Amino acid sequence: MSIRFKSRLALGSAVLALSAAPVIAQSQNQTSTSSDGVEKVIVTASPLAKNRDQFATLVGTADRDDLAREGGLNIADALTQIPGVNSTSFAVGAGRPVIRGFDASRVRVLENGLGSFDVSDLSPDHGVPIDPLALQRIEIVRGPATLRYGSQAIGGVVNALNNRIPSALGSKPFSGEVHFAGGRVDSSSEIALLADGHFGNFAWHLDGLKQDRDDYDIPIAPGVMTNTAADGLGYSAGGSFVGSQGHIGGAYVRFESEYGIPAEDAFIDMEQDKGLFAAEWRDPFLGFTAFRVNAGVSDYKHDEVVEGEGVASTFLDEQYEMRSELVHGALGPFSGAALGVQVQRRDFSALGEGEDFLAPTTTDSFGLYGFVEAPLGERLTLELGARYETTEVEGTPISDVFTNRAFEPVSASGGLVFKASEDLTFGLSAVYAERAPNQVELYARGPHEATGTFEIGDPAIDIEKALNLEANARLSLPRVTAELTFFHTDFEGFVFGNLTGNSYDEDGNFFPDDSADFLELLYVQRDATFMGGEFHAAVLLGAIEHGEFNLDLTADVVEAEFDGGGNVPRIPPVRLGGGVRFEGPIVDAYVRVQHAFDQDDVAANETPTDGYTRLDAGLTWHAAKRPDGTEINLSLIGRNLTDEEIRNHVAFNKDEVVMPGRDVRVVLSMKY
Repeated sequence: MSIRFKSRLALGSAVLALSAAPVIAQSQNQTSTSSDGVEKVIVTASPLAKNRDQFATLVGTADRDDLAREGGLNIADALTQIPGVNSTSFAVGAGRPVIRGFDASRVRVLENGLGSFDVSDLSPDHGVPIDPLALQRIEIVRGPATLRYGSQAIGGVVNALNNRIPSALGSKPFSGEVHFAGGRVDSSSEIALLADGHFGNFAWHLDGLKQDRDDYDIPIAPGVMTNTAADGLGYSAGGSFVGSQGHIGGAYVRFESEYGIPAEDAFIDMEQDKGLFAAEWRDPFLGFTAFRVNAGVSDYKHDEVVEGEGVASTFLDEQYEMRSELVHGALGPFSGAALGVQVQRRDFSALGEGEDFLAPTTTDSFGLYGFVEAPLGERLTLELGARYETTEVEGTPISDVFTNRAFEPVSASGGLVFKASEDLTFGLSAVYAERAPNQVELYARGPHEATGTFEIGDPAIDIEKALNLEANARLSLPRVTAELTFFHTDFEGFVFGNLTGNSYDEDGNFFPDDSADFLELLYVQRDATFMGGEFHAAVLLGAIEHGEFNLDLTADVVEAEFDGGGNVPRIPPVRLGGGVRFEGPIVDAYVRVQHAFDQDDVAANETPTDGYTRLDAGLTWHAAKRPDGTEINLSLIGRNLTDEEIRNHVAFNKDEVVMPGRDVRVVLSMKY
């Protein structure tokens, strides 16, 4: 550990120690819209928590009903109906969100504002150890509008929010939820339990998940996608002391999963132990409205097991992260201001064949960031943000020469929110963001079994720079709500894995064609331009005695090209969607169609993908709903009802893997 990093760690530890004081109540577990329609604040986009219409950039959300409907072992599956969001869908247990064509080290996946502490950013076959059925909601920030979470969030943020560290006592001394579900396409079964309560000033939380899935059915021969079975087990316990000014607490989280790698004779056996800490002190000093500290430490391991041969590789990853924020109220021309500090450390190593792909690496980073906002009249608000970061990445590239690279990414953002009327809001933002390359881009050095590539990093890769311009409009009328966004991002030195058309065999011998087992993939930099947009609208068609009918419309498009010619690889196709939704006190129902067009704007040595049309439908019976919060809901969910052959263009293995065929799920949830 360098002297420079030790001094930063000491500073971060001092800030963390200050939090062991009388603390607050409020934080990162507030919903954008509650069940009674009362709008709450969004916390992901900025420390200055506001409702979503007050930000210059749009924040997408998926609530608990969305997550329960989709089920699964990964959070990405529940997000693909949100415009601009896709999933890597490499395996049932390994689906990572893709935002506007960005994934891996450009999209940070968080749990309550802290990293998910895994290795999913290093390879698409690695899962994200977050239990989707323990979540209250997910917030998605598209584009580099979030400077709060570091340079690895240059493409967006997915923040999974739960109540594992309670921030308030709650309205009842005990509340709970039991969730059962089963699916046809993979003979799946799942059970999840959540419980919250309090006694005195101590609030507590418990949750658990158990899920089993067989290989899933597909609409083409042989009728089953081999080696797609998966199972998962997760549980956590947390608590906090809540006072008149806030809370201080912690949680322990355990997550295990075992899932197959499709079309291969291998599976991954994953386990993670995680400790979390959170505190918030409201009105701590004169003029200041909040002091927050969040911290976590994780011990992660997974084995890659080959049938009949045993463990081929073991990946070990130890991480910790601390974030502390001090929020000020009105200050001069500003209506609010916040200053934050972030410290992260990551020790990664691989054993067995995995060490041929990537030798041990260490990543240390330290960041300082600030946000301010100022009213510019009654209808116009200015947002400003800035971040300075230092990152050190140590490792051994293919040259076998130990290397230490140091980077100092700097980012800044500015945004305007114009409230044209009570019904119409415009947002405009400009963000300059820099990203430090990760350990794979710098130090990859050999065969990667899961993707069938021989990857070679470049220890001379420089900082990636991006300038993003974004404009949006939000309409909210009694019968119509709509959101429209356009974005344009220019990259200087965009880092990507370039398939050269050459290959290597298992012994590392080079072939000037693709005849050997592992395709050559070199990490290189080129200037690139991304542009596109998203659209969502809901139209009230009419109401009857027992509910109302709504029309939903969605669309998204991304185009990504290198400035010297050629397409960026694995960019999602254009998608259009629409559906009719009925909502009432007794029954909810929906029918939804999504069409993905052919994707033939492909990179060199990348194959095109046919389009598809997917039909989904669902029916929920609210069997009981009482004033004391007791609910019983029974749902019948149909997905891909036309049994369409679907291949996901952003998936690295899409030429070998077909997505699940027709599925019918039964979901029973009981809340008290």
